[in-house]
Amino acid sequence: LESPHAIAAVIAHELGHLNSSDGRLASALRLMLLTEMQTPTLYPLWSLPFRGLAWFMSGEAVLSFMANPWEMYWRSREFTADLYAARLGQGPALASTLEHDSMPYERSIPRMRYSRASHPYTKPRIAKLRAHPQPPAGDQQ
Repeated sequence: LESPHAIAAVIAHELGHLNSSDGRLASALRLMLLTEMQTPTLYPLWSLPFRGLAWFMSGEAVLSFMANPWEMYWRSREFTADLYAARLGQGPALASTLEHDSMPYERSIPRMRYSRASHPYTKPRIAKLRAHPQPPAGDQQ
């Protein structure tokens, strides 16, 4: 990020996450996992039942089952954080930053809706930011 306007816009977006329950929810979900499962390349055959039990008991089983719905939820939270930045008057700057710093590096993801991508495509984010009315000068939160 080379422009001070870009930095302010990105900070406003991140403040949108902090202003909501996003950070607390992400922390709570991580705390619910007892352990991060390590996946060595080779396990002895006798350890399979123990690994399955550990996978289930640690919470990883639920996390694996719910991964796609959670990613869909987190992608929607990106739009919410974008709109928070727009309400702070940073919508045009954030749209411009996304256009110049994200779009050139974005690649197509087949069936994005069901993928585990953490962020939505950039084009719809830019369109929503540009469609959002700007607050009057001096009326920023």
